Amino acid sequence: MKIKVAILAVDNKPNTAIFFDALLRSLEFFSPISERLDITVIGEVNAKLRGSLNVHTPEEVCQVSSFPGALSPWYREQLAGLYFAAGSAADYSLVLPVGAFAISPLSINSLLPRLRARTTWEAHFFHPEWWGNAKSITRRLPPHSYEGPTVFPGILNGQLARWALDIVRREHACDSFMVLSDLALSGRDWSAMSVYATAAGSRFMMHHHDPFASKGLALMSEQVLWSGSQLPAFDPAHRTGNDSGLFTYVHLDEISEAERVLSRLFACLKPYLGHQKPQ
Repeated sequence: MKIKVAILAVDNKPNTAIFFDALLRSLEFFSPISERLDITVIGEVNAKLRGSLNVHTPEEVCQVSSFPGALSPWYREQLAGLYFAAGSAADYSLVLPVGAFAISPLSINSLLPRLRARTTWEAHFFHPEWWGNAKSITRRLPPHSYEGPTVFPGILNGQLARWALDIVRREHACDSFMVLSDLALSGRDWSAMSVYATAAGSRFMMHHHDPFASKGLALMSEQVLWSGSQLPAFDPAHRTGNDSGLFTYVHLDEISEAERVLSRLFACLKPYLGHQKPQ
């Protein structure tokens, strides 16, 4: 079983560079030497890092000459993540936006326990438009009536990602990139994971843990920072015993105190420092 990692660094926000570096440090720290992660960066990176990383533009990943100029960076990431998984030679792809941060040891066994992908689920009513439009786009029903995989970070199966893009192409008799980008530009919102999961239907559960199992095998921690108002309670280094997520995530648009947030993230490494660091 093989897994590749894609880091989405499409948007050059003010905090992108420092949180990109933090994500790389956490991945290096938590991946054992025997299972070094195969990492591809999608976007622009510091020139010093370019020689040591596999770097591609979003256009190269999606195999297009250019993105529509009005397409938001968020949708560029959604398309790039889905197309990366579909084009990867690995069985699974771990797609991480900048703002993600590893907080537990990473390995094939921890990412794919019992050979199924860790999955973080959320209620459809959080983003009903994503699921309604995914059903319209794919003309399929999602694997679960009330819950679906949340937005990136996420793990995608390569076969299912290819299947999703093929379903979109066949149902609309048009290139899947054009269909998905046109829908986004017209205000019909979707996410990569909602399209991927809905296209997969019942096959989704063959490659992902279901909502019940994922309560103990979630990919993302319950300690995430979606808005600045959550910062006082944001403490991923001191999670409850029931929180088994491997990653936390901070929404960069909401970060006004970057150093304070980074100190909370790097505190997650302290229990593993020295002889306790994953080997």
